[in-house]
Amino acid sequence: MNMHLCRRPLVALAVALVIASDAARAAPPANSLLAGYIETAMRDWQTPGVAIVVVKDDRIVMARGFGVREAGGDGEVTLDTLFPIASLTKGFTAVLAAVEIASGRLAWDRRVGEALPGFEVADPWVTRELQLDDLLTHRTGWQREIDLLWTIGLDRDAILARMPEVEQRDRFRAGYSYLNVPYLVAGEAIAHGTGLSYTALLRERVLAPLGM
Repeated sequence: MNMHLCRRPLVALAVALVIASDAARAAPPANSLLAGYIETAMRDWQTPGVAIVVVKDDRIVMARGFGVREAGGDGEVTLDTLFPIASLTKGFTAVLAAVEIASGRLAWDRRVGEALPGFEVADPWVTRELQLDDLLTHRTGWQREIDLLWTIGLDRDAILARMPEVEQRDRFRAGYSYLNVPYLVAGEAIAHGTGLSYTALLRERVLAPLGM
């Protein structure tokens, strides 16, 4: 899937800051001032640990970890600490779709059933008419309970296998309904037929070219 939801309480936070002011040019004292601000904010928000990267003019001005990985623990947060980033990965999927569309391999109005053969939901008309852009713009109208499939630990294939049971809560394309599962479906539809998994395709087409 395009997004991995943490199944344990989030005990740390990763933050990327882009500083546009000339203040970021200052030397170590400014970093010390920022570090003090971060430590105060951590206490105020009862946050065990964070990793901070400050970038100015394509140059890393500051990069360091603060605090611990888990409340009550002693494992320090470092620049190598992994964090769940939740819905930030939706942007990755949308960028991957745009890359594939720019290359001519995909289209915003590509029907999901054509891109991902065998895909279906409870409503046959929605199954037939559903497009990639419907998934990315949260206008499927699907029942919100489908997002619970993440919390019980089902993997991508298991969730896709349950999609024929998914019914409409709202009318298709009648409004905005924020869900996570449509992005899983979008990721699989984008990757299907490329010979690569969603994860591998994202790495090859988006993350590696960006040096990420």
